[in-house]
Amino acid sequence: MGDGCLIFVGDVHLGRRPATAAEGLAACGLDPRDVSPAVAWRATVDEALASAARAVVLAGDVVESEVDRFEAFGALEAGVRRLTEAGVAVFGVAGNHDGLVLPRLAERIAGFTLLGAGGRWQVAPVPGAGGPVDLLGWSFPARHHRGDPLADASFEVAVSALRSGATALGVLHADLDAADSPYAPVRSADLARAPTAAWFLGHVHAPHDLGGDRPLGYLGSLCGLDAGEPGPRGPWRVDVTGGQVRATHLPLAPIRWCPLRVEANDAEDADALHAAVLRAARDAADPEDDPRLRVRAWRVTLTGPVSDRAVVDDFLGLAGRAPLVIDAGGRPGFVERVVDATWPQVDLDALARERTPAGRLARRLRALEDGEPLPPTLDEAFARVSTPAWRPTPLDEAARRAAAVRACRRALDALLRQVR
Repeated sequence: MGDGCLIFVGDVHLGRRPATAAEGLAACGLDPRDVSPAVAWRATVDEALASAARAVVLAGDVVESEVDRFEAFGALEAGVRRLTEAGVAVFGVAGNHDGLVLPRLAERIAGFTLLGAGGRWQVAPVPGAGGPVDLLGWSFPARHHRGDPLADASFEVAVSALRSGATALGVLHADLDAADSPYAPVRSADLARAPTAAWFLGHVHAPHDLGGDRPLGYLGSLCGLDAGEPGPRGPWRVDVTGGQVRATHLPLAPIRWCPLRVEANDAEDADALHAAVLRAARDAADPEDDPRLRVRAWRVTLTGPVSDRAVVDDFLGLAGRAPLVIDAGGRPGFVERVVDATWPQVDLDALARERTPAGRLARRLRALEDGEPLPPTLDEAFARVSTPAWRPTPLDEAARRAAAVRACRRALDALLRQVR
């Protein structure tokens, strides 16, 4: 059956829900369960059935944690049953979150094929009509794995089992180009040399651009879990035609986390600033978004120089009393958080001439803005926080300078408010 289409799914994290947004969701008439990964998983199953897909392939971290395994079992089993009853095969690999859980669940779910169990590579042919397609997969054998999966002897054995004439698609949960990672570090160059037409990865929640002739990168999370995962989320439709692979993102997640920058310098009062936030959100919302999108969660950043600090403080106080609801693009939304990144509207050059703490800080800010080298102590501080544990790549020069400028502006604002 089918037309060669497969549905690839990144990190699902069944069992998790956006609990921190509960108050905002309630203001929109929703519950966290209405926009959970389980809802996105059901929509993915619907999409696979509507597309007459040959297979659905899960790239690890299907389950949030071991304590979520009972909740995840019900949602996963129901979806797999619907798919297999319609003739759609279901494959998956285990990730670091479910390296111990998913193999146990897979044994109890009829029709679910776990690839690469125990950290040994495996090849599986994809059933159904269309050109021959082989999946090449590896699963986490534990919660952590410091070795390169491609260095395992089973990789070459599995590669030799790929069928002649079949299009090989690799699926792996791993940390790309992070040599010291405890989460199965692999190198892009090594993946590119493998005899596969594409690699679809789980682990990092930000999706890569997989629109090229030979896709290689992260699928991203199925459903944005918090404001740190902004933008459209969903599975990928993968079409295989004559050995060529085309991947198309399907943004069907029920919640979208949306960053929004609003200039605060022109607002005369809190009401004017509120109006500016509403206007910016409505301008940013796309009315053509997938109809399965139920709500937008806006992370508003107020920016720009302000002459009257009381306007921003008044707005922040009012916004903190109850969620701000925004109807934009035909869908409800709410302000999840307001970040104050404004700075005082002052004559920096005049202030820098003062022999005061504020003057000294103004001189430092002017130097940062003029592109003078960052102080060695500041670079050392950035090096201490730019670790793989939370940031996969170190901050570059531009990002470090921008962060230093923001911190300096906020410090100057706080200092000037004390002396006024």
